[in-house]
Amino acid sequence: MLRSRYLPFQLLLAVLLGTFALASPARAGGIADDLNEEMRANPLSLVRRRVIVQYSQSNVNSGLLALLVGGTHVEDLPLIQGAVMLVPQVNLTVLAAHPAVKQVSPDRKIFRESNHTFDYDVQTAGANEVWSATPYRGHGVGIAVLDTGVHPGTTDWVSRQTGANRLVGWKDLVNGQPLPYDDNGHGTHVAGVALASGYNSAGRVNGTAPEAALVGVKVLGEDGSGQVSTVIKGLTWCRDNRSAYNVRVINLSLGHRPGESRHTDPLCTAVRNVVREGLVVVCSAGNKGKDSNGQTVYGGVSSPGNELAAITVGALNTFQTEKREDDGVCTYSSRGPTYLDHEAKPDLVAPGNKILSSRAPGSKLDTDFPANRFDADPTTSGSVDHFRLSGTSMAAPQVAGTVALMLQAKPGLTPNTVKAVLMYTAEKLALTDGAGVPLTDGLSLLTQGAGSLNAVGAVEAAMKINPAMPTGEWWLTAPLSGSSHIKNHTFNWNAKVFWGNSAYTGVGLLGFRQQAWDQQMTWGDQMTWGDQMTWGDNGVTGDRTVWESYSIWGDQMTWGDQMTWGDHTVLTGGE
Repeated sequence: MLRSRYLPFQLLLAVLLGTFALASPARAGGIADDLNEEMRANPLSLVRRRVIVQYSQSNVNSGLLALLVGGTHVEDLPLIQGAVMLVPQVNLTVLAAHPAVKQVSPDRKIFRESNHTFDYDVQTAGANEVWSATPYRGHGVGIAVLDTGVHPGTTDWVSRQTGANRLVGWKDLVNGQPLPYDDNGHGTHVAGVALASGYNSAGRVNGTAPEAALVGVKVLGEDGSGQVSTVIKGLTWCRDNRSAYNVRVINLSLGHRPGESRHTDPLCTAVRNVVREGLVVVCSAGNKGKDSNGQTVYGGVSSPGNELAAITVGALNTFQTEKREDDGVCTYSSRGPTYLDHEAKPDLVAPGNKILSSRAPGSKLDTDFPANRFDADPTTSGSVDHFRLSGTSMAAPQVAGTVALMLQAKPGLTPNTVKAVLMYTAEKLALTDGAGVPLTDGLSLLTQGAGSLNAVGAVEAAMKINPAMPTGEWWLTAPLSGSSHIKNHTFNWNAKVFWGNSAYTGVGLLGFRQQAWDQQMTWGDQMTWGDQMTWGDNGVTGDRTVWESYSIWGDQMTWGDQMTWGDHTVLTGGE
């Protein structure tokens, strides 16, 4: 009976939707892979699905469209020219077939990306050496942390230079509270990694940009999870309020299991759009670098870390030493290539294991894991202000803070230029597999990207670039050194930039203002490179037979059940 009643209604909807068309686009839209699989398993389900609809044209009446497919319009998402709707699953095919619809995707659950001493992260990356050699500590640059919130009570937001409170902006998109708070604790820790002033620890524990301005945007709930649509609203809020707080950098230490290509993924689309508008977006790669048996797996990069426009960061293990020579990539750090698109990620790695940062007293993490509390300043009594966590969640803000140093040094840098400089100045690590055999170039790239974060080199290159020069012109004001010295360790820069799945090098890569570094150029798109450039395959394609045998997904399947998504926090020691 259900089928006989359903089919005429679907035909009626098709007729109504045909007359509803506002224009005649080239094609109707598609349905995300993971949603399509669920629909095939239960094609007649009347369960109302919360979906994100992206349009192929403007001025679509979302309320009427939702009504015509038996659904409800929840809210518009102008950043991606779309909307959130509740629609019976049985009618999603009809919705996708409408000529104004580009793509229908589930409003996926999204989670924080952290795992569970001293402040070896800042020293390893060289941020403290930037502070001592230059005036750059991030002053005047706004970093928006989209996460579980920020605890306002910590004095780590107080400038040690001026005494001013650097928590300058707040928006709660979960509970609508007007004043800052963090009921989970993750966001406070992430913010501290990027911005802590060291006020709570007499300078012992600092963020990489200890004078930058903090903008807290709560997009995740007390349990550390949320909806993609809420994160998109957070990105929209940052774009709309960028001038008020000089927001230049957005940190996303969160992610979800990718269910479709980055080209149609709503969160990837939102990230891509805000980058085009001049905001640098730094994302965590995810913590799916090994399976439940401890075996290394490839292909675990989460969304939006799989978006090429983002700067995607994996986790470096410093082994709690300041020196760089003993560093390696954490076993849990997600490796590339990306789901479905098979593109190279992460872009680089930064310290992410056993990271000490700001604590949110009374939050969920603080209450559930009291052993992770740490007193960084034993000279004070009764003041335990810090907390240990591990994960790519902690690695991403290391890079976000470094970006703030770069942008203070040279505010005119575009997001693409920032990303290119971070890659070019990174230190390539000599990596091996579990048996001690050196990784091939392709597998090494899929593990560490361009290499380990080098704040000293990144700021040097930023200082020497004149962003006012037109495309095609030499824009360096002085020669690049090509090497850095951090903690008695001198190393050469990687001197490569990975554009799509090709590696580019040569004196002209950063010497000239390439078309690639323009703000409106989308990272990885086809383009013509200037003179004095060489390129080569990065090995991703050549190593395909190797990484596919160790991948958590194959061509004909998405992420397997053996990979559990839910709590992305490793609250043990990590490794």
